[in-house]
Amino acid sequence: LRQGLPPRGKLRRTPPAEPVAIKRGAHVYRPFTAAEDRQLLELEAQGLTTAEIARRLGRKGNSITGRLATLARHEEYADA
Repeated sequence: LRQGLPPRGKLRRTPPAEPVAIKRGAHVYRPFTAAEDRQLLELEAQGLTTAEIARRLGRKGNSITGRLATLARHEEYADA
């Protein structure tokens, strides 16, 4: 678990242009696209709950919470 630690190497990978599903064991992981990141930040700025954002983006609430934390961490390291 690496939450809270600065990333090694590059601060941020380039998000995929189109949704891509990656299988990890029994789980399917769909990385956020740049467009989804923008939409996520816009919806959060409008004051929507994570549950409502999750419904609109077709994702689980925990993935929204985790992505917001990741984006905040990337912004924090970019500002440093």
